[in-house]
Amino acid sequence: MELPQNTNLPFFSYGIFKPGELAFLSIHEYIHSFKRCSSKGILRIRDGLPILDKDGYDNVEGYIIHFRNDSIKKGYSRIIEIEPDKQ
Repeated sequence: MELPQNTNLPFFSYGIFKPGELAFLSIHEYIHSFKRCSSKGILRIRDGLPILDKDGYDNVEGYIIHFRNDSIKKGYSRIIEIEPDKQ
């Protein structure tokens, strides 16, 4: 997995990086703010992990996470370390 093309965009977390989930602790030091939100799609579960399928018509609840300006790449890099390369 590689850094997003535009790291200035916020990160939408619907799974293990949401506040209250274990992986959130690995990025919390880089976070400026987060806000509950939703995205159109459907949440599928694969090998016990949630995966967002953007072709669905439901609302998937999650959080928009904004990283601090001085820590954007560090925050995304931490996510990349944990997320699998392929789903």
